[in-house]
Amino acid sequence: MVRLRGCETCRRQWLVDGRLPQRLGVNAGGAVLYRCDACAAWWEETPRGTQVITDDEARESYPDLMLG
Repeated sequence: MVRLRGCETCRRQWLVDGRLPQRLGVNAGGAVLYRCDACAAWWEETPRGTQVITDDEARESYPDLMLG
């Protein structure tokens, strides 16, 4: 499966500027969920790295958050 990599704005925040989008929550495994204000991509930060995840993955991994 090919994963979308977010938009130029959020890729730049993570990869170039070192700025983070708004932190939305942490799951039971300690991963942190963020969402890009520009393109609404979900970003998940784990000890292994940071990647874009799907809407379904965000809902499944963060069941306590209201993820519409």
